[in-house]
Amino acid sequence: MEYKLDVTNSYQEFICLDNNLGIENYLSFDLESGEDDFQVNLENIAVNMSEEIWYLPIIKQNPKSVLNNALNEIDLNDPSSILIILIRKARLIIKNFKNMYLKIHDEKNERFHSTDSNFTIGDKYIWLAGKSADYSDQKINLKIVFSGRLNFVFEESDILIQTIEFRDYITHHEVDIINRYQELIVKLKNR
Repeated sequence: MEYKLDVTNSYQEFICLDNNLGIENYLSFDLESGEDDFQVNLENIAVNMSEEIWYLPIIKQNPKSVLNNALNEIDLNDPSSILIILIRKARLIIKNFKNMYLKIHDEKNERFHSTDSNFTIGDKYIWLAGKSADYSDQKINLKIVFSGRLNFVFEESDILIQTIEFRDYITHHEVDIINRYQELIVKLKNR
């Protein structure tokens, strides 16, 4: 089952780029899309799910979601409650894309790219960082300026419960397996 969350006004708190377990997140995107919408593919991305604006659309769409069991373990009335899930694959769809600033780097080289466009007062931006899902040993820093909505799209089958309150549900050994598996996939793409 596919979920589409509008995170336009909450993406700063929703997306966790600094995964406290050490799981590496990966990014890929098409620089040549030439459309008003820009899509970033995310892999192994941690997101917060302890706020009603994020979990309620999922629960309404699918009352049997794996998220329900996790939500039963936290106090939904306590603003300090923690529920972080790991999404194996997701798409971030950015509406009314204006421009972007890109840095791709490894230990020896840095490459920069930006699109030639303008932006205005009131536009929003999102900053993303992670490893490249397309090129081995490359890291990406990406700042995207936009004026529309920001949708986070993913499948139920890609949800893994990562942290409830301060209990981690993914072990260090499993983190190592996830990271090695993803790196292998990137290397196999580049044969």
